[in-house]
Amino acid sequence: MIDEKPAVQANVLLLSTVVADPFDGAIRILCDAQRFGFTLRELHLEPLAGEKSRMKLELLVPAGADTELLRSRFARHGAVVSVEPRIAESRASSPIAMER
Repeated sequence: MIDEKPAVQANVLLLSTVVADPFDGAIRILCDAQRFGFTLRELHLEPLAGEKSRMKLELLVPAGADTELLRSRFARHGAVVSVEPRIAESRASSPIAMER
């Protein structure tokens, strides 16, 4: 059963990454985002020269999230070459669904 929690303050995090392997990098970053409880709003993956790819994500994160901490968490994977996070905008609230 899925219940909705009350709305919470959220920000839009823009995450720009370069990954050495598009499959491995995308899977690892998306799994982290899901595990952290973030909401995926947008995902764009484009090939670069060689075997690298650029991945851009828009994630809803709790207001006040530490972008430097998030950068270090996403950058810890071997397939991730670089990570640049920035907060794009604040949102008044975002409902968060929880499973029981």
